[in-house]
Amino acid sequence: MKFPWFLLRGVVFIPITLAGWIILLAAIAYMVLDFMRIDRASHSVSDTLSSWVFNVFLSWWLIISLPG
Repeated sequence: MKFPWFLLRGVVFIPITLAGWIILLAAIAYMVLDFMRIDRASHSVSDTLSSWVFNVFLSWWLIISLPG
């Protein structure tokens, strides 16, 4: 599978085009906003982190498993 917007260095994808940087910034913004949404409804640090890690992992898994 080729990723023309990213360069693979080991296990890390580095953005090499403007589209790659936009995708990276959108992913970071999503993770921050998702963390803030979960933190607002949580009662402890463990509630926040366990829910956030699960959401990030699920999102990552869904994106990686897309056919392409």
